[in-house]
Amino acid sequence: MEHHIARDLLEGYVEDTLESDTRAELEEHLTGCTECRSILEGVEAPVHLGNTIGQPTQAWDEKQLRKTIRRTLFRLVFDAISIWIIGAIALTILSAYAIQPLVVNRGDRVRSAAIATWDLPVLVTPGARVSGWLNNPTPFGRDLSVDLVRPIGDATRPLGTFDTHLGLIKFSGKHGSPLFPHFGGDGSRPFTPERLPVDTVVTVQLQWWEDSISIADAESLQPAKDGARIVWVGFDVTPALPSDPLHPSFEVLGYGTCGEPTILDSAVGSMTSGGGGGSRFGCPSTSGNGVASALQQVRRALDNLASHPELMKAAGPASVALRNADTVAAWLAGNDPAVVSLVITGPTENVAKIMEASGADAAIQLDVDFWNWEG
Repeated sequence: MEHHIARDLLEGYVEDTLESDTRAELEEHLTGCTECRSILEGVEAPVHLGNTIGQPTQAWDEKQLRKTIRRTLFRLVFDAISIWIIGAIALTILSAYAIQPLVVNRGDRVRSAAIATWDLPVLVTPGARVSGWLNNPTPFGRDLSVDLVRPIGDATRPLGTFDTHLGLIKFSGKHGSPLFPHFGGDGSRPFTPERLPVDTVVTVQLQWWEDSISIADAESLQPAKDGARIVWVGFDVTPALPSDPLHPSFEVLGYGTCGEPTILDSAVGSMTSGGGGGSRFGCPSTSGNGVASALQQVRRALDNLASHPELMKAAGPASVALRNADTVAAWLAGNDPAVVSLVITGPTENVAKIMEASGADAAIQLDVDFWNWEG
């Protein structure tokens, strides 16, 4: 077979379409032609299509197909869960060692926010004090909350929970909502002791709107041993603020007399730690009048707000005084404000004696306990 004819037949040889005689002649030529063999070695081995012509197509193995699909889906789910777990672990490590210490807690923000969470509702809610706290670190911030109660005799009545969130940029209410730290409780009606049964216990707010009293006068109202006691003191901070004839306001900030300094230091230390945690605190009925101590706590709380403008800004909706905490703090540093509000709790007849001696312009009944007069 001539060389040029053999080259033209190579394709048919690979595809197995040559007649048997032609195929034999070509194979004889290949034994002696190096060039044709080289060309043939560069293509795939012959595909014997003729072996399958006329034969039935092989059927799918349905059982094997389902097993393959299940194995593939399982692998996809496993890979997705693995990626999620690895991502969560990485985010936790990043938050604990980078985001929390370097961004969230820059400038000791966490401690200041914890203190503000404790202070804000106590400052603006007559009679309120903190009974418990909760701290939940999140990947990009801190969720803080305090439980609030109001004393009634030797017992307490829940007021609610105050929640805050410290994010990467701002301090706000939970889920970014505005802060509303005021808790009203169950009621506020005029205190009329003659209408209450004997042996009841009340919590009453005395108010002086016309002629305020001094700290010394307020302390003198605390009896020595009659079972009633002052639990919260409200101070007039209106003189610290610029006068506004169009929008006059009477600004009062107060604090409890329960010895918060020691409790606060202990609680905030835990609130600023990494774990969730939580605790509750009591207040002994023999804690004293603490009027001067209450003023000290108002000054401390305002100093904390003033040192972090983002805290002061977040507290703004509560009152003009909190929105201008820096101005009020500076004024309180050199002035003793007048007392315009006292919250007193104890047996009804003893609270009534304090009310009569006080010369208060108003007496508001905040709470009454008909059954548990001894706590």
